[in-house]
Amino acid sequence: MSGSGTFASPWDLATALNNGMVGANDTLLLRGGTYTGNVATNIKGKANNLVTIKPYPGEHVIISGEIMDNSSYVIWEDIEITDTSYATRDTPNPGSVNPWGYSSGIESHAPGSKYINCVIHDIPDNGIGWMEEAIGSFCYGCLIYYNGWQAPDRGHGHGLYVQNKTDYKTISNCVIHNNFETGFKFYGSAEAHLNNLLVYNNTSYCNNGLYLLPGTINHSWNFMIGGYGDVHSVDIRNNTTFHIPGAGKQKICLGINTGGHLYEVKMVDNYFVEGWGNEHNEDEGMPNGDLRGMVTFSEFSGNYVGPAVGDVVYVRPNDYKVGRANITIYNQALANTVDVDLSSVTGLSIGDHVYCHNTMDYFVDIQNLTLSASKKITVDMQAAHRTIAVPNTWTAPATTYPQFGAFIIEKV
Repeated sequence: MSGSGTFASPWDLATALNNGMVGANDTLLLRGGTYTGNVATNIKGKANNLVTIKPYPGEHVIISGEIMDNSSYVIWEDIEITDTSYATRDTPNPGSVNPWGYSSGIESHAPGSKYINCVIHDIPDNGIGWMEEAIGSFCYGCLIYYNGWQAPDRGHGHGLYVQNKTDYKTISNCVIHNNFETGFKFYGSAEAHLNNLLVYNNTSYCNNGLYLLPGTINHSWNFMIGGYGDVHSVDIRNNTTFHIPGAGKQKICLGINTGGHLYEVKMVDNYFVEGWGNEHNEDEGMPNGDLRGMVTFSEFSGNYVGPAVGDVVYVRPNDYKVGRANITIYNQALANTVDVDLSSVTGLSIGDHVYCHNTMDYFVDIQNLTLSASKKITVDMQAAHRTIAVPNTWTAPATTYPQFGAFIIEKV
């Protein structure tokens, strides 16, 4: 039975998300623990006075089930979303319709929504299904992995599945890896639009990494942009990708079907350890203003596309939490350790301790590191010292170490 919404008598989750008493500029604090079962939301904030949903300070919140987000102008922050209700992710039924009737971890129909620093994993469908009516919404700093299922034709299920028409959707500073099909799938048609996307400072790696059927073609991409209808205004910059050499056709995929064209595409300063491709030719090569007549670039500069070369480290401070940042390391020298300069991260001082989470085992594989006199930390890149989380009802993917690692650091 639900209480009155006070500290001593809290609401249950369904009541809190639907009772009409939470409104503009309110903060809804969730007590720590696991909330089991699917939930729908109907909270109405305002464009300049959003509602914030986040854990009670110092507590960890898990929602084990899918969220149907029908709210408006709501921030979801620091929530873990997963699903432990299923016994298998392997089906004899081909096709892209989930045979069990599961939904996304978050299925968002929510205009003005913001999903910030959430961890979304092991959903037997998409991590986030972001529908076009969720205009002006924002995904920032989320870690999304191990989502989807396996069918006889291929892996299905994406980290982010995105459609949009008016206003802009923004995806920034996220890490998305090892989903059954695609990391970022931006997909539209004549009826379901795909326009106005800002995609920057993200890392997408080893998607399709859970697909196990032998003798089949890897049909997945870390970024997939296109569909059956025209696409307008897509800005993709400062993103990074990785895939294990020889692990399949993990490409950057543009204009994936005939009958549509990508217009006003900006691709700037991306580091894509891939090749280019589309659904009909995965080995397209480097685009030069156009990709098989499917893509028109309004800006194309500073991109690297090809095998990983040299040692490169990206540090991306988190705009919503002081002392937090994403780190992406390319370690082609196969060094046992790599030094990372954290001087760009606000709120950190010499001698501070940070937790360094390996995104392949975020909740377990955590180094406690100390900032040196030059504000550097030393990250262990040895495969023998890094662990890989086991997906629910599935087999763990191959390690990316020592060649590559993606981390989230936060001040202790």
